[in-house]
Amino acid sequence: MGTTHGLPKGISEVEGDESLTASDLDQILALRDQIRELQASAFCVRLVFQAPKDLPVPLVLPVPPVLPVLLVPPVLPVLLVPPAGMAAMVETLCLDESQDRAQEPDKMMLNSKDDASAWQGAGQLQSDNQTSKRNSVLYVRWGKPDCPQGAELVYSGSVGGEFYSNAGGASNYLCLPDEPLYDEVQTSLSAHRAHVYSSEFQSDFVGHWPQLDDLTPSCAVCLAPKGQTTKLMNPARNVCPSDDWRLEYAGYLMSAKYEHKRTEYICVDRDAEPVPGTRGNQNGALLYHVEGRCVDGSGLPCGPYVHGYELTCAVCTI
Repeated sequence: MGTTHGLPKGISEVEGDESLTASDLDQILALRDQIRELQASAFCVRLVFQAPKDLPVPLVLPVPPVLPVLLVPPVLPVLLVPPAGMAAMVETLCLDESQDRAQEPDKMMLNSKDDASAWQGAGQLQSDNQTSKRNSVLYVRWGKPDCPQGAELVYSGSVGGEFYSNAGGASNYLCLPDEPLYDEVQTSLSAHRAHVYSSEFQSDFVGHWPQLDDLTPSCAVCLAPKGQTTKLMNPARNVCPSDDWRLEYAGYLMSAKYEHKRTEYICVDRDAEPVPGTRGNQNGALLYHVEGRCVDGSGLPCGPYVHGYELTCAVCTI
């Protein structure tokens, strides 16, 4: 048995080389006690099981106590690797933070992959799939009230931000939920606060965009599919950098008008939809298409960029 580094202080990665001995099992038991001392409420164990099916090997999995939320440290990864050179199976299993410890066995005989799967299916351990939401990235789909296929809708709403001509306040756009919740409020207006207004499309662009003029853009906060942990807004291209990336949606760069107060560039879905019943001209946080400006020998290179062309965009995850 050997140990490697890279885990939290005091926690070892246990690796078998030739065979599991009584001393090896003592190390596994000691590892359990170390984790209990850290008072972790949850951790994951990756089992690389390589013992023959006719040789029962007791792997004693630590079961830390369940603590109040404020005392819960990060989830601790633990790798248990029994001996190499035999028929292998791999399971990554996670203890459920909410389980009653009295219902959990202190030890379990794992003689095969079927045994591990049965234990997992019984609800005593959770798989990576059940906890994958913790490892997925969030993004806003500007201009649409729903999420692409495979992504999960967190909430939908409308786009808002600071008034287009105000020098102060925030510069970013917000995806505002349909039903806000308030705490303590002062009912009278104040002259010293930042503001949030609804946004409006300002568009004389081609296609369906003129019909969106003066309407409030919809939006959706989306959770990318499991395993997608990084988000990229790819400007000036409506595809992702490579096939390794998942295209969440594509559209056009939009922002404030060049002579208004600065906001940010956002990627608005090419098939943008307004919030129903919002036609008007209240202004607010305005959205315009973005054009490229190229000058030969300086700035954006002319040729790849065309002077006056509206720039596209894509939101990608990986």
